[in-house]
Amino acid sequence: LSLLTYVGIIVVQQLVCDLCLSDDLAKRYKAEWALVTGGSSGIGRAIVEKLVSQNVNVVIVALQDKLLDDLHAELVAKHPHLSFRKVGVSLAERDESTYMRPIIEATEDIHVSLLFNNAGFICVGYFAKTPLGKW
Repeated sequence: LSLLTYVGIIVVQQLVCDLCLSDDLAKRYKAEWALVTGGSSGIGRAIVEKLVSQNVNVVIVALQDKLLDDLHAELVAKHPHLSFRKVGVSLAERDESTYMRPIIEATEDIHVSLLFNNAGFICVGYFAKTPLGKW
C-alpha cells in the first residue's frame, strides 16, 4: 500500500466512526460493556477506540494474533479506569461452538449492551460457481 492509500483508509475509518458513534452511547443506552468483532484492526479498532473515549468497557473479538495482544496491552495501559477482555477466535470456523464457547465464557459475568459485528471474511470466485458450503 502506498502512504497516500494508507492515510486515505485511516481518514475514512475515522469519518465512519465519527458519523456512526457521534452520540455518547454509554449515556444513551446506559452501556457499561460493548463487544466488537474484528476489533483488533481497521474499522473495528476505530470503533473500539471510540467506545473507549466514551468510557465503555470493551470485549474485543478478533483473530488470536499479535494485533489483538498489542491492542489489548495498549488499552489496559492507557485506560486503567476501564476493563478490557480479548477473545482470540476465528469466526470463519464451520462449527460455531468453536468460536462461541470462548465468547460466551468471556461475557457470562457481564451485561453486554452494545454489539458491533464488524468481522468478516472473503470468499473469492464466481458466486454461481462457488459451492454453498464454502460460504
